[in-house]
Amino acid sequence: RSENSLRFLIDNSRDMISRHAPDSTILSITPSCRHLVGYAPDEMIGCKGDAFLHPDDIPGTWETIGPAVAAGKDGYRVEHRIRHKDGTYYWIETLGRLLYDEHGHLAEIHCSVRDISERRRAGEERLEMERRLLHAQKLESLGVLAGGIAHDFNNLLTVIIGNLDMAMMDLAPD
Repeated sequence: RSENSLRFLIDNSRDMISRHAPDSTILSITPSCRHLVGYAPDEMIGCKGDAFLHPDDIPGTWETIGPAVAAGKDGYRVEHRIRHKDGTYYWIETLGRLLYDEHGHLAEIHCSVRDISERRRAGEERLEMERRLLHAQKLESLGVLAGGIAHDFNNLLTVIIGNLDMAMMDLAPD
C-alpha cells in the first residue's frame, strides 16, 4: 500500500523526476515528462538528457555538474532551457542528486525538474520595471538640474538686463 501511494505521488507530480547514467543517458523518467516536454517516457528513455537542452545551455550545465562531481558533492542546482516536443524552449530548474558507487565513482544522477518559466518571466518583468524606474529617476534628476541651471542663468540675465536698462537711461533718445 505504501509503495502504491508513493508511486501515485510520483506519477502525478507536476515535476519531472528522472534517473540518468553518468553520461546523461536517461534510465527512467516519470510520466510527468509528457506535461513538461511533450514526450512519452518510452520516447525519452535511452536518450541523452543533453539532447533536450538548449545548445547554448549544455556547456553551463556540465560546468555546474563537473565541479560538483569532482568535489564529491551530493547534489547540484542549475537553471537552463529545455526543448518541448513542439520545438519551443522554456526555462526549467534541475535539482540533481549525485549517487556514487563504493569506489567513489559517479554511478547515477537523479533529477527533479520544475518548470520555472513564469518565475523567470516575472523576474525579467521586475528588472524591466526597475530599469524604467531608474530611467524616470534619471530624467527627473536631469529636469531638476536643467531647472537649476535655467534659474541661475535667469539671475545672470536679470543683472545684465538691469544694467542695460540703467545704461539706456543715460543715453540720448537718438
